[in-house]
Amino acid sequence: MKGVSKHGPNWRVDAIIDGERLRRGGFTSRESAVQWLEARRAGIPEAGRTVSDVLAFYLEHRTCKTQERQRQLAAHLRRHMGERPAQSLRQVDVDDYAAARTAERASKKTAWNELGCLRAACRYAWRNDLLPEPPKWGMSKPASVRRRVAWQEEAAKLVAAADVPLRRVVLAAFTRGLRRSEIIDAQRSWLHGDTLLIPTTKNGMAKEVPLSPALLALLEEEPRHPVWLFAASRRGRNGKRPVQAVRWTKTQLRRAWAELCTRCGVTDLRIHDLRRSMASVGLSLGHSVAAVQSVGGWADQVALLRHYSHAQSAQATALGEDLERAVLPALRVVQGGKAR
Repeated sequence: MKGVSKHGPNWRVDAIIDGERLRRGGFTSRESAVQWLEARRAGIPEAGRTVSDVLAFYLEHRTCKTQERQRQLAAHLRRHMGERPAQSLRQVDVDDYAAARTAERASKKTAWNELGCLRAACRYAWRNDLLPEPPKWGMSKPASVRRRVAWQEEAAKLVAAADVPLRRVVLAAFTRGLRRSEIIDAQRSWLHGDTLLIPTTKNGMAKEVPLSPALLALLEEEPRHPVWLFAASRRGRNGKRPVQAVRWTKTQLRRAWAELCTRCGVTDLRIHDLRRSMASVGLSLGHSVAAVQSVGGWADQVALLRHYSHAQSAQATALGEDLERAVLPALRVVQGGKAR
């Protein structure tokens, strides 16, 4: 069986059936759970395992935080490809599906997410012997077209107008390139001197973020929470209770950010755009790509240059001027010789 020699004899049971499902399903041991899994596989003939069967098996046993989102993505896949044999899917089928979703006015990113769900379901079925081989078709991620950047003057206006809790968020996102999730989840135990050590980021890697004395001093101001580093403030009903330090929530942060942008007259600017602004402004000021990558925590410089090459226009202009200054003296000598 695939995966047994690589992950150990209990890998398949640990990956598919957790302790809660063991108790809920009435299994007395892991051996009985394996027998149930074998019977579940035998109930679906290998040649007749359709896309709907693979998606159902994936959604039934592979639980995650975005379970409801995965079900929404699978609904479109079932409608277009549900009756097709999963093991015979090829690149042409994927391209046809993407074209059909585009005709329905779905964005390229939405179609890419749906095909990603299908790919994950097929690989999950292959690891558990429902399919004889993993999927062999590929996907190309659509390029991001959003390039909204908050340059220095606009960012300074936002920092000046924000209160202390939101000012921490704006400074951390604009000067250190922290993501919204990293700001919300940051804990004081992650702070080691003047360095914030984030154990896991979006790309699965740890990240060390150096903090400036100004940002460190701002983090120590009230409201200050004993656990969460970037604390929000919450006042009691009718403003009679004292201000309490609480953890930021996505809804609370989104509303506070929208109110701040309205007060400053800033339009079409998201919190994540501040991270993009850090890279764009840093590159435009002449800082190296390696320095920007190290602070922001991008996985590779290729992705950084692909999305933020527009910010190097000032450097390209300066490079052209320097090269002109290098060759213009020789041009004057040649022109002087012709004049004589």
